[in-house]
Amino acid sequence: MKILILKLSAIGDCVLASPVSVLLRHAFPQAHIAWVVQERCCEVVEGNPFLDEVIVWRKGPPLRSLLDVTREVRARRFDVLLDLQGILKSSLLVWFSNVPTRLTGGRSRMIARWAATRTIPEPDRLHPLERYLHRAKTMCEMVRGPGSIINGQWSMVMPVTEEDRRFAESFLRAAGVTADDVLIGFNPGASRESKRWDAAQFAQVIDEVVAQHSAKPLVFGGPSDVQQCEKVLSLTRSPLISAVGKTTLKQFAALAARCRAFVTCDTGPMHIAAAMNVPVVAIYRPTTPKRITPYGEQHIVLPRDGAAREVTAAEVIEAIGQQLSSQRAAADAAPKSLLNAPSREGKDREGNRATFCVISSGSASPYATIPEGRPSFSTFLKIRQ
Repeated sequence: MKILILKLSAIGDCVLASPVSVLLRHAFPQAHIAWVVQERCCEVVEGNPFLDEVIVWRKGPPLRSLLDVTREVRARRFDVLLDLQGILKSSLLVWFSNVPTRLTGGRSRMIARWAATRTIPEPDRLHPLERYLHRAKTMCEMVRGPGSIINGQWSMVMPVTEEDRRFAESFLRAAGVTADDVLIGFNPGASRESKRWDAAQFAQVIDEVVAQHSAKPLVFGGPSDVQQCEKVLSLTRSPLISAVGKTTLKQFAALAARCRAFVTCDTGPMHIAAAMNVPVVAIYRPTTPKRITPYGEQHIVLPRDGAAREVTAAEVIEAIGQQLSSQRAAADAAPKSLLNAPSREGKDREGNRATFCVISSGSASPYATIPEGRPSFSTFLKIRQ
C-alpha cells in the first residue's frame, strides 16, 4: 500500500500533524508513506523516520509549481491520500492527484470536500493535533476495519540529527553554558505584528528571571525577527545569549531541547519546543482570535483565564517560576518511580556503559532502538552509571 499525507504548511501545523506519521507507520508497518509539504516548511518534515519519502512543493510560479508537484504525485500511484490541509491550494492537488481514495475532514473548505472521495465527520472544538489524528484513525479503520487502531499517545516528531545536536553543544559551550545552568529560551518574534508581545515587557521578564533564578537567557529568532529581538536585547540589563538568525529550524530544536523552559509568542517555534518536550510558557495577545495552543498538559498558556486582554510581565515571571518548580519536583520524584521499571544494560552513543529503562510507549526518542530501520514504539530513558 502507498499512502500520501498532504500537509503543506505552516511550520507549527506540520509539527502538530507529525503524530499522524507515527500512527500510520504503526498501523501499516510495510506501507510506503510519503508527505507533501511546501518548501518553506520542509525542514520540520524531512528526516522524519516514520516516512519513506518527502515530496516538496517547490517555490515558483503558482501554475508551474502545481504542475510539477502533481506530476510527482501521479507518477508514484498512491492508493490513499489523506488531506490534512483542506484549503483551495491543497484541493487542487487532491483533485489532480489521480489517487483513487482521497480523504479530508468535515472542517475542510467546501472545495476540499468536493475534491475528496470521502469526507470524515469531525467533532467540534478539537485541538488541531487531535483533529489530524482523528482523520488518520478513521482512514485506518476504513482500510483495516473498525477497532483496528490501538488508542495511545502518538507523540510529535521533530527530526533532529546528530549534526544538529553537535551544533547545539558547540554553540552552548562557546557561550559558557554548562549542564547545571538554568537555561531559559525566549522567542520574542512572531509571523505577524499582532502576535508579538511588548519588547519592554520581554526585557523586564528576562531581567527578573535572571535575578530570581540565576538563569541564563537564550534568545531565539529567525531572520524576520531580528528587529523585534534587537529591541528586547537593547532594553535588557542582564547578559544574555543570542541565537537570533544563527540557526536552522533543526538547530533551533536541538538548542531549545536544552532549555528548562521556553517563553514565546504564538508562533511555529512554540510547537517545535513542545515537540522537544520543553515546558512552554505561551503568550497570546488579545488580537489573536484563534488560539492554537502548544499541545500537552505541561505547558502554560497566558492569559490563564482565556480573556481577551494583554498579559503582564508578572504573569509570565510567575509561570516561568512554576515551570522550574515543577521540574525540580519531578526530578526529586523520578528515582523512586524508576526503581521498578523494566531495564536493560547496554552502551550509549558515546560507548559509555548505561542502563536503559522503559518509561513510556507511543513515541520515539534519540535512545529508542530502531529494528530494521523502523523506530521502536518504546522510549528508553538513559541513566549514566
